[in-house]
Amino acid sequence: MMKQLKQPSQIIKIISDKNSKNISEIIVVQEYSLVQLKDKDLNLIYQAKEKIVDAVPIKYPLNQFQIAILYETGQVELYQPKIHQVTQRMSLKGQMKMPYKLFYAKNFLFVSDYIQGMIIINLSIQEEKNFKRKDAKVISVEEIEGHTLIFYYTTKKLIQHDFESEQEICLLENKQIQRFSNISKLFISNNIMVLYSYSTLLFYQLDPFEELNNYSKLINNKIIDVLEYGTSKNQYLLVQENGQIDLITQKIEQKVGNHFNVIKLNVENIQLSYLINNEQLVVVSQDGISVYDSNFVLNFQIQLCIGMTNLFEFQNNLYAIKKYNDFSKPFVLKNIKNIESRQIITNFTQKLKIKQIFEVNQYLLIVTTNQIQLYQNTTPLQVLDYESQINHCTLLENQYIILSNDQVLQLYQISNEQLQLRDQINQQAIQIKSHYQQNQFSLFNGSGYIQIYKVDQNKLVFRAQSKQLLDLSSYHIDQEYLTICRFDCSLTQSKFEFQEEGTEFPLQQYSLNSIAVIINYDNIRKEYQVICQDGQFYIFDNELKVKIKNNPIGINNIVQEIQIFNNLYLVTILQQGTNKYQVMEGINDYYISVKENDSLFLSNTNELYLLNDQTLAKVTLREQEIGYLEINLFPKKEQILLLKDNILITQYSVYRYFEDSFERIQDFGQLQKWVLVADVQKENVVLLLNDSSVWIIKAHQNGQIDYKIHYSKEEYKFQQVRLSNDIIILTYQNLVAIYSLNKFELLLQFQAIYPDKNICKEEEITQIVIEQHSESLLVLNLLIQYAGIAIIQLKLFKVNGATQLKLNKKIYSPIDVSEHLRMQMLQTTWQLFNTKNQCQVFKHVHNFFDSCLQPIQEKPQIMNDYVVDSIQFNGFIYYLGICGALWSINLD
Repeated sequence: MMKQLKQPSQIIKIISDKNSKNISEIIVVQEYSLVQLKDKDLNLIYQAKEKIVDAVPIKYPLNQFQIAILYETGQVELYQPKIHQVTQRMSLKGQMKMPYKLFYAKNFLFVSDYIQGMIIINLSIQEEKNFKRKDAKVISVEEIEGHTLIFYYTTKKLIQHDFESEQEICLLENKQIQRFSNISKLFISNNIMVLYSYSTLLFYQLDPFEELNNYSKLINNKIIDVLEYGTSKNQYLLVQENGQIDLITQKIEQKVGNHFNVIKLNVENIQLSYLINNEQLVVVSQDGISVYDSNFVLNFQIQLCIGMTNLFEFQNNLYAIKKYNDFSKPFVLKNIKNIESRQIITNFTQKLKIKQIFEVNQYLLIVTTNQIQLYQNTTPLQVLDYESQINHCTLLENQYIILSNDQVLQLYQISNEQLQLRDQINQQAIQIKSHYQQNQFSLFNGSGYIQIYKVDQNKLVFRAQSKQLLDLSSYHIDQEYLTICRFDCSLTQSKFEFQEEGTEFPLQQYSLNSIAVIINYDNIRKEYQVICQDGQFYIFDNELKVKIKNNPIGINNIVQEIQIFNNLYLVTILQQGTNKYQVMEGINDYYISVKENDSLFLSNTNELYLLNDQTLAKVTLREQEIGYLEINLFPKKEQILLLKDNILITQYSVYRYFEDSFERIQDFGQLQKWVLVADVQKENVVLLLNDSSVWIIKAHQNGQIDYKIHYSKEEYKFQQVRLSNDIIILTYQNLVAIYSLNKFELLLQFQAIYPDKNICKEEEITQIVIEQHSESLLVLNLLIQYAGIAIIQLKLFKVNGATQLKLNKKIYSPIDVSEHLRMQMLQTTWQLFNTKNQCQVFKHVHNFFDSCLQPIQEKPQIMNDYVVDSIQFNGFIYYLGICGALWSINLD
């Protein structure tokens, strides 16, 4: 069964509160989310569960700015950005064939059903009314002089319908309406009606109705929008797809209009446009979101993903490659949870830096850098101010608060709805941790000693001390051992005795790649868990032997801080100057999606709190889903071609992942060459370059790099390349040529398919899947554009230690004999791979075949996307859609 894991993120609309003049109030509506244009970046504010087809700004109730959202299923939601909540939900499921557009006027929401009229919802009394018109498309709802006018059209007429009186007037008919072919938009301002399709633009006077001007001859490209512009009446910006901007001024008294060619923007393929304050132009194009000032000078630009290209497995993680205008970026696929709801706890009067949050019975304790605030639920009870900074704090036995403040260690307890100071001593604590014995805790002090204290009769009592450990990044004490990490990244384990003379010599040692941020011991699993600053995660047994080592944090991400309670970790990660948050709970880990500059905190009861500016809220999370998390594999912006076996190949460079970082081992840009296609197998890399040369690179594990360059003697240029052990497979159209890896000698050459009069002459092998059935049998599965699939069996044998090949068997079949699928084959590059000897081919349609290429599926499954790549990973097949959607099929 196919399952959609990740939705696409196409932008469908830009909206804002018309009363706001702040550019950060702009809301970008994507297919499955709302994002805010803030600080020259896009910040997620609402994640939808279903596909959005339209959204409109509304003023309801009492002039409050909300966003009405229409989903593909017929569900309607009202979302209020100010409080980040859905305030109302309405379901029209089953009442509409194809939910299409939303309109709003005077507390009424108009939900159109493509060509079947619409349903009108009175928001005040939650009453629905049908507005059914067969084969009619509603294009606008306008408020004019106290009247609500509905405009809809058929193939023959444009009708104006008065919502209150239900009177109808035919405005255009027959040839007048037919010149528009398909009307894109209609809007009315100052008694002028603007009506346009992709290539036709006309202005009309509404009352009395008459044509003013036809600007269709000005259109040399597709019309994207006509926008009201400037402070003067009846000025409009005409935005065309190619970036052409025209200014039109309409003088209704003289029934004339002026046209002025303003500028040709330096952007391609404009999809959407919007005006802020009627003068700042925002356009969405293949270059991203571009914001211009009132003089059409580019203010800033946010690059957007224009498509997805590949899926790769690397370091036990799955990566997707997003393509931008002139480069591509890798994103790791991770489990993500978005915030579903918030319960506001308090609004601070100033910006505070929170250190920790504790829940003690019915009390909430918020510790900042210079304050302790006590609440009962959301009611403030007490604030303790500190002149010096609070460094560390912990909760002991769910009643004592241990707090380090410069040179003072303090013991607090909540009594009579107040924090009572029970004891304090002169001691500077750099770290404080709870101890395994009751009423005890340990600390690492400024003098370099680990000490253990006990709380006895509300007093801090010294118990034991280690020898001096000056350079310590993290430590953990359990019933038997003291485990520490020093700043030289050495992890050591020693016996810890309750004696003042301290520790014995180390029992076990392990060398980490980075300092440990936290060391924890799981008493149930009897294992140590260590998270390092570079994101490496280790699990050790009791003797400090590695059981698991992986990198769930992501490459080149820095661990800033870790909050841990009850073996649940909240990890703060620094990624390109921005904090990201990951939860790790046993084998399950997921990221929490928050807006930039927001902070997350984990309480001792494993509740999550969000600090947004000066507002603190308790949050609940949505169900887990798959998301793309940005990572920094390498610094340059290039087109990524392949990521495999610790080798990263871009259009101009080859990188090798060596000693936990990428190093460039070849720069083709300096040679004025570029890579067309490549393949990697373990240490071997083979590349086809634009000058027809074949480069073979061997990246040894010891760091040594060997190079061989060969030039093809053939007149044609090879198109595909694959590596298999000590042979190189090259293809041109349907020709297969196999060379030896060491000497680049031609071993075998053949045509992939037999002649077929029904097949085009321009066949091209677009994909090669290799199966090593045994030491003597190699099977090639070839996907051939315009043709079908060929399965080639090759016999392998050795002559004087060198591999030789012999063509053993060909199985060939077109994908389907039906004209429908054959036409689809002519239009697209397909995908093919083998799993359990079943070939799979798909675009919008995918089929399973057996090893003899006979279909094993009665009906092909239809996919609502264009699939660009696929991969087998951890027992699943993952499909990547061109707009970023992700599907999976469980092979079991």
